[in-house]
Amino acid sequence: MAPRQAREPNTKTYAGRIAARLRELRTEKRWTVSDICVRFSAIGVPVEEQTWRSYERGKDGGGANLPPNLFPAVAKVFGYDTASGWLPKQ
Repeated sequence: MAPRQAREPNTKTYAGRIAARLRELRTEKRWTVSDICVRFSAIGVPVEEQTWRSYERGKDGGGANLPPNLFPAVAKVFGYDTASGWLPKQ
C-alpha cells in the first residue's frame, strides 16, 4: 500500500499560504510533527499532532486555520523575533 498523500493547502488564500508556510518551516528544520508538538509544549503551548497537521492543511485543505493567538508561539518555536518574521508577505 502506498503512503497517503498529504493534502495541500489552498495557497490562493492568505490563510492557505500561512498553512503552506507552517509546513515549509517544519520541513526546512527537518522536524517531524511530533518534534513540533514537543517544542510547543516546552514553551507552554500544548498542540496535539492531529491539530498541527490540520493547521498545515488549512481550512480549505480539509484542516483548520492557525488561530492568530498562536502566531507569536510559532515565531518563538522557529526562532523569529516576531510573527511578522515568519508570516507570508501577502
